[in-house]
Amino acid sequence: MNAISSAGFGLPRSFIVQALRRELIRISGLADDCCTAMRAGEAGNFLALDGQPDYNAPDFALRLSFPDAHGRRMQRLVEFEVDILMQQYRVHLGPRSFNIAFLPALDQAALAAAARAVMQEALSPAGTGPILA
Repeated sequence: MNAISSAGFGLPRSFIVQALRRELIRISGLADDCCTAMRAGEAGNFLALDGQPDYNAPDFALRLSFPDAHGRRMQRLVEFEVDILMQQYRVHLGPRSFNIAFLPALDQAALAAAARAVMQEALSPAGTGPILA
């Protein structure tokens, strides 16, 4: 799966996933270990992306761990796809898409908007990702 082309872009899709993870941690105040970048496994499951900086397939997820309204710790898996088009990453989160330009610099406003949408998805009772035990 790592051999999927980055369309001459030079950076794999995992780059924007890690940037999205860092931005989500920054804006939400979650601890570093409360947000894990994941990649799709061959069996349809998700595996931690750590140690695979060149991973470039389109299917990703962020696993978030945070307290619910009663103070109990819950985990939520938010799945999304990443495409590369015209020197931009396109993050597809359910019906929403975010174009995040990289050249000449990473579009911080678009990255922050995508991170907020991930958090909204994680907190939504009608979210598309499973609540994990």
